[in-house]
Amino acid sequence: MMPSTLLFSLTAELTDDGHAFLTLACLLAGCALGWSGFVCRYLRWDQLETMVCGVPTVDVELLKAVCVFEGFTATDRTVQLFWEVMESLSQKDRAQVIQFTWARSRLPLTAAAFTDKLKLKRMSGGDGAFPVAHTCFFQLDLPEYVFFFFFLDDDDVGFVLCTQLAPSD
Repeated sequence: MMPSTLLFSLTAELTDDGHAFLTLACLLAGCALGWSGFVCRYLRWDQLETMVCGVPTVDVELLKAVCVFEGFTATDRTVQLFWEVMESLSQKDRAQVIQFTWARSRLPLTAAAFTDKLKLKRMSGGDGAFPVAHTCFFQLDLPEYVFFFFFLDDDDVGFVLCTQLAPSD
């Protein structure tokens, strides 16, 4: 019997209070399949979290290193504004931008660990249009912005509002 199957069968009867334990047990069983038990024994919980989830801070320089462009170049004004905004945001707001763009709030540890590169793609619409994200492809379609305030008004509405709203049926 596979370790994950065994752990699941042992813990599947747990009540709601046991869900965290079930999740941890399945995570450890998965780690045991991919890593030697030796490695898992010497990791602290926070080291394991970092290896599995990435770091909780958004490194803008790392993001720049993995960015590709379609319809833009790295020197275009809209791209420069985007990076200025990212650098001026708090870590919480940076994580919301990543969540909006990639459906996750953390970045991998290194540029080599990225499965997808951030793509900034030009779209029409100008200052009156909103960014459009394609989370499956880590792509953000940006209109050609001229004004900095669009991104950073009173409540960072440009991204924060977009991450909070759900589509209506």
